[in-house]
Amino acid sequence: MKIIPNQKCYSSAGNVLQLSKSGTSLPLSTEQGLPITGKVLKEYQYFIMRLENTTEETLTLQVDFYERSKSVNEESNLSIAFDILPSSDVTIPISLSYLNSQHLFPSRTPGRLRMMVSGKPLLKDSVAAVFLKSRPFFQDRKIKLKEIYLSNEEEAAIHDPRTLVDEFG
Repeated sequence: MKIIPNQKCYSSAGNVLQLSKSGTSLPLSTEQGLPITGKVLKEYQYFIMRLENTTEETLTLQVDFYERSKSVNEESNLSIAFDILPSSDVTIPISLSYLNSQHLFPSRTPGRLRMMVSGKPLLKDSVAAVFLKSRPFFQDRKIKLKEIYLSNEEEAAIHDPRTLVDEFG
């Protein structure tokens, strides 16, 4: 199932997402405009994103899951933070089994440096909202958000890999 972010955050270039230096919070919904809830998630095993970090710095993003009883203005119930290599186009799989909060540091995937799960265990059925967030940084940034979707197949890849270390290490 394809997922779309709030269109207000996009630039005129289409899939280029503006990330504010104070941090960006982007609610995610289905193509029909419905929020991502437990009802939508229950049929799938993976939340997958393909994005391109166009900056020269490592990019930290997080996916926040909110329970029905919480307001999105409050702290999320469960947060999955991850770092993306500079100047790279990657597909990031997030297993929805991480909602049980038993995997604090999931295994690395190509193009992703680390991932950390924090928060209280959450049942898929109780998810009321999902947000993609960026953390504060010293300047505004842009990323290309190519695709977000739900799947039952894990997909992890770095597309058109570039050498990021020079001959001196």
